[in-house]
Amino acid sequence: MRYVGEREVCYDPNELGFPSILGCHAIVYVAPSGLFGFHNYGGERAADWPELIKPWQKFVREHVQGGGAGKALYGVCFPESRRSYVGVKRATWLAELDAFGKAIGYTGPIWGYDLDNAGITTSAYVNFFHIQGKCVIQARPWVQHEDTKGVNDGPTNHKIIRRNDQVYDLLEAPRVATTIGMTFPKTYYPEKLR
Repeated sequence: MRYVGEREVCYDPNELGFPSILGCHAIVYVAPSGLFGFHNYGGERAADWPELIKPWQKFVREHVQGGGAGKALYGVCFPESRRSYVGVKRATWLAELDAFGKAIGYTGPIWGYDLDNAGITTSAYVNFFHIQGKCVIQARPWVQHEDTKGVNDGPTNHKIIRRNDQVYDLLEAPRVATTIGMTFPKTYYPEKLR
């Protein structure tokens, strides 16, 4: 289990958790071997995607488990109320996911869950469980500072993207969330965006 903090990229064969999804976007790619996740920060705009995509692409393509034909791509966020996809919510949401998918050679189905439909009015904690090439998505309200940070025990599976001038770099993440409070989340069913 890996917890994917803001602008972090992670791999886990079975489960990824995303703390504090408010204006952010939890993106999960289902590879044959497991899950790759990216916590796209809330301040990112479409103009930022080309530079953000490069370290995401590098992480997935160079990871030992990154090969093979992908099974699915998921995005969970508050697309209209927090990510500001007003008026063209579905099209912009799909465009963001499609851009990150195409960068790693993925052209298959794209799924999403709109947290505005979950009844969560604050930031959310979102969990993805890998089951036979798909994901079970669970979410609940996020409580600030309920995570415990510690040493990154799997640096090849957990990195961070940092902005240096106008370029985003893929770097080591020395300290990451290692535990999260265990309040039971509710299961939600995504819609097919493409």
